[in-house]
Amino acid sequence: MKNEKMIDNKEFQTLYDKSKRLIDSARNNMGQMANAITVLTSFLLGRYIVEQEQQGADRAKYGAKIVDFSISISDRRIWQRFFKK
Repeated sequence: MKNEKMIDNKEFQTLYDKSKRLIDSARNNMGQMANAITVLTSFLLGRYIVEQEQQGADRAKYGAKIVDFSISISDRRIWQRFFKK
């Protein structure tokens, strides 16, 4: 036992630093993977909904009304900015 050398502070600090970098990297990668999975899931759900609602049409029936309505709102807001009194 007397011949065994205890880990000095520098060796312990190196071990700690490497371990911390490894854990931080794993956490960062897990976050990125979770984000990628979330985006992919949202995309696929959106695609399924579109396929169901449109049933082969270019646009769902309610979509034409929504687009026209949003354009009219946008146009009004744009014109209001230019002609504020």
